[in-house]
Amino acid sequence: MKLLTIATSMVLVSFSGSASEIYNKDGSKLDLYGRIKAQRQFTENSNQDKTFARLGFRGESNISDKLIGFGQFEYQFNANQTKENPPGIIRLAYAGLKFDGIGSIDYGTNYGIIYDIGSYADNFTEFGGDSYQRAYNFMAGRAIGVLTLRNTTLHDKLKIGLQFQGENANQTWHKANGKGIGASLEYEVVDSLIIGSAYSHANHTSDIKSKGYANGNANAWTLGVKYTPSGYYFAATYAETKNMTPFFDKRLGKGEGFFLDKTKNIEVVAAYMFDSGVRPSLGYLRSQANVNGQEMIDVVKYIQIGASYNLNKNSIVAIGYKINLLSDEMKDYGIAADNHAVASITYQF
Repeated sequence: MKLLTIATSMVLVSFSGSASEIYNKDGSKLDLYGRIKAQRQFTENSNQDKTFARLGFRGESNISDKLIGFGQFEYQFNANQTKENPPGIIRLAYAGLKFDGIGSIDYGTNYGIIYDIGSYADNFTEFGGDSYQRAYNFMAGRAIGVLTLRNTTLHDKLKIGLQFQGENANQTWHKANGKGIGASLEYEVVDSLIIGSAYSHANHTSDIKSKGYANGNANAWTLGVKYTPSGYYFAATYAETKNMTPFFDKRLGKGEGFFLDKTKNIEVVAAYMFDSGVRPSLGYLRSQANVNGQEMIDVVKYIQIGASYNLNKNSIVAIGYKINLLSDEMKDYGIAADNHAVASITYQF
């Protein structure tokens, strides 16, 4: 309660915004978007600034009646700059083509195909999406060097995705990947109810194999369901990974670890948007893994309680509280087992 009291005491500030469309002429348009999220994270023993800003643009241009070119770029600026938290990072950078009646193809830094389903439950007010999903971890989150094909024309309620990833060997051990392939399938059963599944398979680089970071190829599969009737948001996902999810062990040295042989992951979220702009949410997340030959143990496990309030279309204030359910024994690996609170103010356009 102490953490929640501190978080809720932060001052609420309102902003005004502006239009995001900066060009629209002769079949070409360009939109600018961004957000600034000023936030502070609190634990029982410390608190730290987590403020960042994101700026991006997306555009498209009619090449012909049946062909459209498109692209998107997004960059994040981190206000609290440290060695572990660099000044900034490119989040998205891709371009592609849309074919009328067929689908689309694009290449670059984009979301991995597994996240098609993983995104269902990655909708907590704060926290969330961290059972097995990580940026630059094969095709689980944002991914480098992916060729993505999508088709939405076979059936109006069916979405199919196919993705190929090239080797990225010039990375730290937990971000390196070999060649891989993945696919996703989503189906709208009835209005507001969507089910989906995704699978990926990839090789590890020769360097990762030779240094013993992984015991085999990296695989992942996931199932998810999302139900979004008016004002409500319910979603749940289940996923398993093999030799794909990195595990950091401070006993091996700073930044060192290995890829877990197997993980089992569940994420659940429920939320409701009131007409007033208030959106409370409740989430549960758990990841179990084989660590050093042990039976399945919890490596991530918590309940999230949060709420946000839309001051207007551009400004949001939010608080989130993370009830950590991990054993204190996980501190031996360098994994935090204490509760967290976050308070934030966001301006977006």
